[in-house]
Amino acid sequence: APSMDSVDFFVGPAVVVDDKIDQEPAGMSAAVAQIESAGIPVVKRTTLPPDREIRHWRGFGLIILDWELMSLDEPGVALPDTLRDENADAIAAFVEKLLATLYAPIFILSSQGVDQIQEELARRLQVQAEQVGSRVLVRSKASVADGLLAELEQWIKDHPAIYAVKCWELGYHDARRQMFSDFEVSSSNWPRMLWLASEEDGTDPHFELSETISRNILHRFEPLVFDEAVLQPSGGTSDNTAALRYVIHRSAVVPASSLHGDVVMPGDFFEATDGENGDLLINVTAACDLVPR
Repeated sequence: APSMDSVDFFVGPAVVVDDKIDQEPAGMSAAVAQIESAGIPVVKRTTLPPDREIRHWRGFGLIILDWELMSLDEPGVALPDTLRDENADAIAAFVEKLLATLYAPIFILSSQGVDQIQEELARRLQVQAEQVGSRVLVRSKASVADGLLAELEQWIKDHPAIYAVKCWELGYHDARRQMFSDFEVSSSNWPRMLWLASEEDGTDPHFELSETISRNILHRFEPLVFDEAVLQPSGGTSDNTAALRYVIHRSAVVPASSLHGDVVMPGDFFEATDGENGDLLINVTAACDLVPR
């Protein structure tokens, strides 16, 4: 299977937020021109969106924010400290909402010093510093005047979690399209047919439909090919044993909040109520014998 091309990291439209987006030298004309030259449509915003709009940003392949959204018209005139603080508070609050609502990289470009902005973010964000560092990139506008996408691509490759999700998203969208197209050839009413069949079988139709969709999308994934140079640790192994245990736990255990209350499957485990504290009961019954009758 082919590996990702450079443009694949940014599939989907880009959104650029800058109050002087088309005004030079304060605006982002150079950045927008580079994005559009790569065939990526750009949504231009001059203000931050209301909170109710943020969940619709999940379709953007690239999110770029200007740090100075309250800049003055007169060149060389600095913002008063009160307005500068208001600006930093607003941008930081918006970044925090993006981090909580989406799992996507956020790129901040500015004419100010990069270190100063990173300090401003760290002081205001109620988010773990590691998460900020792995999902928010701050760069000066001047440094990416010519090579914006190459700079952003390299940053993604330097952050394995973002790199992995970008690779997975590309495979997921292709598999989803293939799965729904395949089923629709049989019948455009296939979800209703599966729903009724589940009700006749006495199984939870919500679970059965979502399980059918998830399983079939997974099986239509073309083999994902990751860049070993990105994912191979520099020392060859990971020495953080505690973190590795936690990662394995996360990959193997699904919280009850993500499960249907009336569905029990092989491998589910429960805390024993009549034993010692910490005792677990593991379900080993076959799935066909677990349907409520």
